[in-house]
Amino acid sequence: MSEILWTYDPRTHNYRRNGSFVSFAEVKEISLKVAENSGNTVESLAWQLINGQLRLDHWQELMRSALKNEHLAQYMAGKGGVGQMTQRDYGILGWTLREQYRFLDGFASDIASGNMTPAQIINRARMYIEDAHQSFWRGRTEAMGMPALPTYPSHCDTECLTKCRCEWIIEEIFDESGAGARIGWNATWRLDPGAAEVHCHDCPSLATLWNPLFVPAGMTPRQAEVWRNSERDKMLDIISEADDMETLPPGLYLGGPGSGNWGHIGEGLPQIEDDIETLAMAIPEKPKENGSEDK
Repeated sequence: MSEILWTYDPRTHNYRRNGSFVSFAEVKEISLKVAENSGNTVESLAWQLINGQLRLDHWQELMRSALKNEHLAQYMAGKGGVGQMTQRDYGILGWTLREQYRFLDGFASDIASGNMTPAQIINRARMYIEDAHQSFWRGRTEAMGMPALPTYPSHCDTECLTKCRCEWIIEEIFDESGAGARIGWNATWRLDPGAAEVHCHDCPSLATLWNPLFVPAGMTPRQAEVWRNSERDKMLDIISEADDMETLPPGLYLGGPGSGNWGHIGEGLPQIEDDIETLAMAIPEKPKENGSEDK
């Protein structure tokens, strides 16, 4: 089998595989399938713990390693590969992992209490890996130069928790005066276009709230934090209202194949796993001559 070479163009935020353009939808699908494969791994670890083949402390150590590897792979896939990673990116991942390790400590304590069933342990373990898909989106938006957004799919802010398969559609906005300076981004929360049915009250409300969300460019870190907190407050308010609704608005769908039942996303996992490993090692493309670029 010939070697697969991934490259990444930071100007257009696009990948190429052996020179051929790879759609963002395919990159996203790869990231989801890799998380599914990792979910199978942590489910196996959970069964070993349940069956007494692993001590709790050893299981927790293996889970920490699995979480670190998955968040790193997901973030790199969103950012454009290891060649695009900066100290800021590793700092973001470090903060995310510290939060996840704290949650994992609580999970281990709950297991030690003896009050969790095997099914609860397995489901909760898989959720930790599913949650890593938020790092894909964080990497994607960082690659586009954006500040932290109010939330990300799979971040557990919505009723569907880690099963969320919504997506951010990002459009760069430039000054029309002729200077061509970027003034911000329009970020639209789009429900999963492959959804078969509604299973969450919250995401349709976010699709209405952020249609689009204007994200200003040029904010200081403090301004960006204040802006994000303000938008999160709006999100929490509308989610609270949605949770009080008895029925969902007609015609709004969320989820897609496997979401809500995520655990059987498809075949071809060995190849997908190879893809994300090479994708994470993507080589930055050299600038084209005469300022030309592919769309």
